[in-house]
Amino acid sequence: MSTPGRIACDAPTSEGRRLPDGPWATGTCWLYCRRSNVTVAWIGPVVSSGAQAPLYGCAMCIAELDHMVWQYCAARDRA
Repeated sequence: MSTPGRIACDAPTSEGRRLPDGPWATGTCWLYCRRSNVTVAWIGPVVSSGAQAPLYGCAMCIAELDHMVWQYCAARDRA
């Protein structure tokens, strides 16, 4: 059962955490490193100040984001 307003934090699949399956391309990482001319994948839209843009990340930054999400879920489960 989920609590209203809470985002479900399901356990990873038996395959473990994975990087996006979608196409990877050369571009700019919009996450932590902000490097240009690196291999990036689209990870979803981002909305900021009412504007929307595609969000791209490199493998290293996507892995860090994934780690942060799972830390949040684990801490919330302990509460």
